[in-house]
Amino acid sequence: MLLPNFSESQLQTVCNTEFCKLLGGGVYPIVPSLNEEKNLGWDSGFIIGTSSPAPNQKGCNFFVQYKLGTLIEGPRGAQYINWYEPYFRLQIPHTKRNGKNISKIFINTKV
Repeated sequence: MLLPNFSESQLQTVCNTEFCKLLGGGVYPIVPSLNEEKNLGWDSGFIIGTSSPAPNQKGCNFFVQYKLGTLIEGPRGAQYINWYEPYFRLQIPHTKRNGKNISKIFINTKV
């Protein structure tokens, strides 16, 4: 298992900068506070082009939710049997009645 050596906010800063470069002048990220993020469900929002903005989403019409993945490289990983190659595990907090966070997303990718 290989953990990232950077934080989610560092990833967010770099990616937001690249999105702004790609999308051209006048586009900038809208980054909600941590309390707002919990209610909105996204880390960064953008207002792009002439698409209809979402008024209840700070006017944004493009949203990004950043997550850091853990690289799982060997057969000891629970999902390794599905791909027989390294994969990323992203843990998404989702509280069930027993109070445990159990939701996970698995992404197969050539590393």
